[in-house]
Amino acid sequence: MTSTVMTPAKGERAVRHWSMRALRLLWRRPGDFFRALHMVTLIVAGAILVRLTSVRATLSLLVRRPGARPVSPVEVQRRVALLDGVITVLKRSSPLLSPTCWERAIVLQRIVASGGGEADVALGVRPGPRGAVEGHAWVERDGAPLFEPTGPGYRTAFVFKAPAA
Repeated sequence: MTSTVMTPAKGERAVRHWSMRALRLLWRRPGDFFRALHMVTLIVAGAILVRLTSVRATLSLLVRRPGARPVSPVEVQRRVALLDGVITVLKRSSPLLSPTCWERAIVLQRIVASGGGEADVALGVRPGPRGAVEGHAWVERDGAPLFEPTGPGYRTAFVFKAPAA
């Protein structure tokens, strides 16, 4: 009788890899682990809420005004880098949790607000191939994008301001 070695499916390998990265982060930098977990929770909440309600309702629930105890600009930069890492890991390993630009914009807006800065979520459009329309979301302050280029030709269609106190 011969034994057959079973190889894990691609999805199982991705989950194992994702789990090991999360455990390594928890061990080395627990604060960043919990921030990353919070970011994933916001991304999932945004994905679920937009399917149950609307983009406007989702933004009104998840966008925040600047915090009372702002963190330093260096810490804001660290959190933006952590967000970009979280998004990269999610896109590589989980087709169900592949964040879109507007989900990233929600989390990024909250990071900027935690630094005490005013920031708005902007939604824009541009002509796409064969007459289609392409959309994009980004975070901006005073009309200028923060932490990312908006891409050539996007025309701002809607700007969501953080709710007043």
